[in-house]
Amino acid sequence: MIAFVAFLAGGGLLWANARADDPDGFFASGGALSLGWGVLALGCVAVVATAMLTLSATRPETP
Repeated sequence: MIAFVAFLAGGGLLWANARADDPDGFFASGGALSLGWGVLALGCVAVVATAMLTLSATRPETP
């Protein structure tokens, strides 16, 4: 749940930065953009890690 929230927060920060009246638009540089990419990446890593842990825990054991 926390991973999904982090993923949405990062995407929301990037979307808000893209919607701002900035001449550079989506590829503008700044603290908010860096924070957005960082939180989005952290969310992606957390989602993948959660999926891997879930799949390994539900895998049937073979003798």
